[in-house]
Amino acid sequence: MLLLLLSYYYYYYYYLLLLLFIYLLFGIPIRLFFFFIFLFFYFFYIIFCSICFSNL
Repeated sequence: MLLLLLSYYYYYYYYLLLLLFIYLLFGIPIRLFFFFIFLFFYFFYIIFCSICFSNL
């Protein structure tokens, strides 16, 4: 369980670094950047909650 949680945190930071790299490289609008972050948080929340509730 803890290992799974740590792997999700690893992918989360990797995703943020990738978004930052894309933002700096292409200069996409800041609204679109925050939209992708919000979208990722939403899916991460759904996955995290489903894992937590399945272990109860």
